[in-house]
Amino acid sequence: MTRSTILAGSCALIVIVTMVTVHRTNAQDGPRPIPSSLTNYLVPFRQLYDLETSFPRWPLPDPERAYASLDGARIKQDVDAITGISRRSRDGGAQYWGRIAGSPADAATRKWLGDRFRQLGATEIREQAFQLPPQWRPANWTVSSGGHDGATHVLTSAFPFTNCPGTPSGGVELDLAYVGLGRAADFAGRNVRGKAVLLFSTPAPGVRDHSAEWFGALERAQAEGAAAMLVVLGLPGNLTSIMRNPTRVPAFSLGQEDGVYLMDLADRAGTGASAKVRLDLDVKMDSGLESATVWATVQGTSDEDIVVIAHHDGYFEAATDNASGMATMLALVDYYAKQPAAGRRRTLRFAATPAHHAGDPAVRWMHDQRAVVFAKTALILNIEHTSTMEVYLHGPYLRRSNLIGAKRWAVYGSPALEKLLVQSFDAFGVTTYAEPDANAGGAMSPIRNDAPSFMFNDASTYYHTSADTSAVVPTPGLEASARTFARIIDQANRLSRKELAK
Repeated sequence: MTRSTILAGSCALIVIVTMVTVHRTNAQDGPRPIPSSLTNYLVPFRQLYDLETSFPRWPLPDPERAYASLDGARIKQDVDAITGISRRSRDGGAQYWGRIAGSPADAATRKWLGDRFRQLGATEIREQAFQLPPQWRPANWTVSSGGHDGATHVLTSAFPFTNCPGTPSGGVELDLAYVGLGRAADFAGRNVRGKAVLLFSTPAPGVRDHSAEWFGALERAQAEGAAAMLVVLGLPGNLTSIMRNPTRVPAFSLGQEDGVYLMDLADRAGTGASAKVRLDLDVKMDSGLESATVWATVQGTSDEDIVVIAHHDGYFEAATDNASGMATMLALVDYYAKQPAAGRRRTLRFAATPAHHAGDPAVRWMHDQRAVVFAKTALILNIEHTSTMEVYLHGPYLRRSNLIGAKRWAVYGSPALEKLLVQSFDAFGVTTYAEPDANAGGAMSPIRNDAPSFMFNDASTYYHTSADTSAVVPTPGLEASARTFARIIDQANRLSRKELAK
């Protein structure tokens, strides 16, 4: 069966299994219906098969039977365990929650990783501590507004921008100014000085990049004297997200439902009523925090090595980013630790690195010490976001599918390395962007030229949002990614360091 045949068949299986709507209590008139033209052909919540078991699985080619033991369901158990650490931080009362660098959840993740490395048979397990620079911490916050009924409406999706300043003690009440996409024409003739500017921003595909940044809306609002900013994430539902754009004033992301609520208030203000929001944000800077790389080794028979990196911090549950990468890395530890030592050519060094979202101190240290760290390194693999469900924006809905999202990828090495990568993608049905990225980002960025290197990740719609849960991490994607990385390692071990290098 060919790859194109399988894809065609799997596409035919796609059905609607959930629909997240933009229904919201209008500040003036009650629920706003979705136009019938967008709903009259849909069958809500009619699920015809079990989604998790319906993702296409690539038939394992005969030459790749050795990788059959890399099982997606087993890898998914580790994803669930890692995201459980994040949920416990949330359930313990933290508003700023997840596996945040320097937090108790961060320490719990490191301990869990060390224990897991030991269970799987790795050796030389240790933590390499790093002092973190002062860390921005939002202790607590509230964004609210009064409706036409006089009641206070708390906007539960509100989340402060990373590194933004707090409000004065006790909070502030500000007039609301809605300026659409925040283009120059949207601000023309508007006085936003001293107001809370409300912007609508389109994600691409997640909140790492969004239109309020591309269009200069954030800088424009601040230059015009805005006292605060509220940026609506243009995805159906009411997702909580963390935006990392630098700001000089208090700034919050909002889910689309909360954003529509405020837009409705702004509509009413256009008829003479006053639209106001109340913001209260307590921010502190924590000094003296530490995190650490958790190192582990599967010994080979030569003095050369392959270094495998996966960062262990993450916002919210961070299932794809990066519980999926850590779980995939652990599957490789398990796979190679079970092989006869005589058959392992190069030593595998595994590094679960800290504080990816706080400056990547461990990876930068690797670069600074590259003459030692990578003295005998044949290949560096960065493992991130290894499996995400493909979703589609369809009018007012986010529609899930039984397909696995394509990967961004970047390679720094020889044509022989590039060839074995593409052959490995094809062997297990890993879909990628048609072209590799010109510049590797993330944890790979500082070290991409320190040895031949490769990264891929799925920059999904749910990136850095509360919807990045285990439910959007398909087991076949984990399985295919793990098998792909194992094949890359094995094929690279057939080539010399010179043959792998540019």
